[in-house]
Amino acid sequence: MTQLKTWPWQRRNFLKATAVSAAVLLTPKADAAANSCEITPSTEDGPLYPAEDIPWASDLTRMPGRSGTARGQIAYLFGQIKSFDCRPVSDATVEIWQADNNGYYKHPRHTAPNGLDPHFRYFAKVRTDAAGRYMIKTIVPKWYRIFDIDRAAHIHMKVRSPNHGVVTSEIYFSGEDQDALRKRDRVYQSRRDKEKLVVQRDDRIGDPELRSTLENDAAICNFDVMYRL
Repeated sequence: MTQLKTWPWQRRNFLKATAVSAAVLLTPKADAAANSCEITPSTEDGPLYPAEDIPWASDLTRMPGRSGTARGQIAYLFGQIKSFDCRPVSDATVEIWQADNNGYYKHPRHTAPNGLDPHFRYFAKVRTDAAGRYMIKTIVPKWYRIFDIDRAAHIHMKVRSPNHGVVTSEIYFSGEDQDALRKRDRVYQSRRDKEKLVVQRDDRIGDPELRSTLENDAAICNFDVMYRL
């Protein structure tokens, strides 16, 4: 399988699925520029950072050599990586790792009584393009319980840049169900500027063409990362 180390538009099928894309999803809007230049709250890796090499892949919903797809609501996670002075960071590595539709991680410390999803990758990494942009297709994970703490659904992200260093953060989801989970998630409640970690589940800006190219119930989530000075 060819390693995908750059902008996922290299694959024709991914382009078709995410199409209208670069113009509609990934080009920052001028009137939102000021709001988009905010320092991203940092978090720690947590106890379930992948214990094995993270593969290059922009689609976590399929496994090479298998015909099935991952269980759960499809999510397209996209954004822009920026330096402390709000300039795009190209050639940065964006890693994500997360639970599956049952709330299981692929990690020796996390048991999966019902078995792992054989069609889900659980973790992957991509590289940003010249404008600092990335896009990853995954699923909205399920909440889970660990160390007697109920964790709301979230995706871990780590960005690595040879010129800007490393920043680690978490992405949570909007919605009444998730609001209730976050209220009892002691880890989330301890985060500084935690509201900045919550993304909307639909950022298609009402674009009818984009709606017609993606799965009907897909979550479209924008999460930009800005380095600290």
